[in-house]
Amino acid sequence: MNSTLCVLVVAGLIAFTMPGLARRVLPSMGGAPLFALAAWQVASVSVVASWVLVGVLLPNRVLGLAIAGGVLAWLAYSVAAVARDERRRRRTHAEAVRIVGRGDPALSATVVDSDVPAIYCLAGRPHTIVVTSSARDVLPAEQLRAALAHEHAHLAGHHHLLLVFARAVARAFPAVELFDLAARETARLVEILADDTAARRHGRRTVAEALLRLACGRMPAAALGAGGAGVLPRVQRLLAAPAPVTAGQRLRWAAALAVVAGAPMMGVALPVALLLPYLQACSLPGM
Repeated sequence: MNSTLCVLVVAGLIAFTMPGLARRVLPSMGGAPLFALAAWQVASVSVVASWVLVGVLLPNRVLGLAIAGGVLAWLAYSVAAVARDERRRRRTHAEAVRIVGRGDPALSATVVDSDVPAIYCLAGRPHTIVVTSSARDVLPAEQLRAALAHEHAHLAGHHHLLLVFARAVARAFPAVELFDLAARETARLVEILADDTAARRHGRRTVAEALLRLACGRMPAAALGAGGAGVLPRVQRLLAAPAPVTAGQRLRWAAALAVVAGAPMMGVALPVALLLPYLQACSLPGM
């Protein structure tokens, strides 16, 4: 069982040291949120894949298949459970909104009477964008269009699916810090991506001003919205107007993404490939 223990220890070390690597590599991707978002998702997949690789490499095939199959089955169950719960919350809220609200063809949204300025979207069939009467009244026309463009970016990018996956992995393996970090970063980065999409059409300052006017709004749990928590750093980023991303930066970020993607599996495969013959030779008979 020495070889089995070695593989399990290496896989555990990779999972718990990965957050440090991610923190060092990913902050440099601040100018390219899509790269950073991909890196967090890939890092999570890579760590889980390294655990499945543990099962493949174990000399005890029965135990190995049990580990690999158990990891995949538990992750699949968690993804299905989180997707079901969030879909139910979105559907319930959307149905309530359609009852109390009224459609506004000019906005392609449902307007709900409220003193709190808020604009958010609920992915589903059909998608629903909700605008409170206060938001419609308080936002100038261009800022209102910018906020709506933010919501359309969420829906077009299927950001709710990225969040479901990140939250499901964190729920399936709550002891692994990387997965919790990835879920929080995914939630932050999809908002930044939507900000950038809206800014390309309506200008960075317009989007920033709209966010500030919506900052006090509180989103439903299953919704994606322009306002709410974390607005100030996004406004500062929009107003800072970072320099355009160069080809060299993209190349470095692609390399960083490859490191984040490959480190967990290489960290498991390489030591095991080197040590497994010796550990197997030293294993006790019948173990």
